[in-house]
Amino acid sequence: MDFWCSTEQLLLYALLFFASVAIFTGYLAASFKMMIMVYGGGVLVTILVLVPDWPYFYRHPREWMQPKTVDTSSNINSRSRSEVLRSSSLNSKRQNQRLD
Repeated sequence: MDFWCSTEQLLLYALLFFASVAIFTGYLAASFKMMIMVYGGGVLVTILVLVPDWPYFYRHPREWMQPKTVDTSSNINSRSRSEVLRSSSLNSKRQNQRLD
């Protein structure tokens, strides 16, 4: 990104700005309906400006890590769920027999 904050931060700041403007307007007009209308208009403007995938916001995309490959030759990964459950129940039975 070429500017000091990300799109998510701009969205947050815009919504906070319109919320404060709406509260101030609603207080001055002494009207809850006016407050809701101002805030709804602000949310609509924010959505129209920031939510679309504008190319301006993604001129320099972030570098992500490359996915790791999974080792399929591992003994644990190749066993089925029933085999794992069966072996764990056998181990717990063996431990119970040792305690007796």
